[in-house]
Amino acid sequence: MTAPRARGSESASPSDAKDREEIVAAIDAFTRALNSADYEGVVAMMTDDARFWPVDSPEMAGKERARAAYAALEGYRVEARFDVDEVLVSGDLAVVLALENFRLEPKSGGKPIEIRNRRAFSIWRRDGGVWKSARGMTNWAAPQPKS
Repeated sequence: MTAPRARGSESASPSDAKDREEIVAAIDAFTRALNSADYEGVVAMMTDDARFWPVDSPEMAGKERARAAYAALEGYRVEARFDVDEVLVSGDLAVVLALENFRLEPKSGGKPIEIRNRRAFSIWRRDGGVWKSARGMTNWAAPQPKS
């Protein structure tokens, strides 16, 4: 799943360390929901005003747009992994830097789609005591081969 390496944690307060653990646990839950095709569970882990800017795709704003985007994955078996590199916490906001890895295997057969080492920058917000994904942006860590 994730491999957290919260840089700067040597000087973090106990509450910051607890927040980091909670955020990494939320990312793990998000990953499990993706991998089990629980897309409604994924959407529940987003704030109501969530906005995302996926690489090579239009902006995804709000839960309804997220539902529509995840509905497009119904034809695939999804294997997702997020390798957390850094978590920075300030009050009820956190910035997470990670690498995303996805394998989308068509349920009808055919060649899987592989997304490897895509950079992910996300902002998580504590909402009602629970960390939820509020903003996100992705970019390629390296040029991708032409299909």
